Amino acid sequence: MEIINLEDLENQLLKEVCMDIRMMESVEKNMIVTNVLGATQALSMALQSRKLEKAIEQSRVEITKPHVDYQRAVNKIAKEFKSKLEAMENSLKSKIDEWMEEQKDNPFSHIDEITVDDGILYTQKSWDFEIENPHLVPKNYTTIVDSLIAQDIKNGVRNIPGVRIFETEKTVMRIKN
Repeated sequence: MEIINLEDLENQLLKEVCMDIRMMESVEKNMIVTNVLGATQALSMALQSRKLEKAIEQSRVEITKPHVDYQRAVNKIAKEFKSKLEAMENSLKSKIDEWMEEQKDNPFSHIDEITVDDGILYTQKSWDFEIENPHLVPKNYTTIVDSLIAQDIKNGVRNIPGVRIFETEKTVMRIKN
């Protein structure tokens, strides 16, 4: 059985298609429809163009379909694994969060950070907000732009009428390279 070099085959097909299209282009540019014969020739050429376009599309689909199907299968497997791993990570992080919260009550075992070979887990505090009464929000916030409010909070603003500003705490995990 002869092994077909895909690149050579693609180049040969491309050359043939390009020659057909160039020939059709030159004929089409010079074609003038002035009678029934010209109209039938133009129609025939237009339909040939459509057939060639469909053949190219069919070839493209035949060539790419196995790859697309394979990619879909790989993506499905990866998504399932990713989902399971994310669920495990979230569950373990939740258990650590609960334990760290319990440790806050004991001044001798208060823990803000845990470091292992793979990375680090630490507590990060940040400020957040929610709009309580939009009518009380100052005019420079009339078009309530979360990013503008968030930037002012980041700059130290802690009191904006109509906005409840509060501190949040989240546990952050970082993987070492």
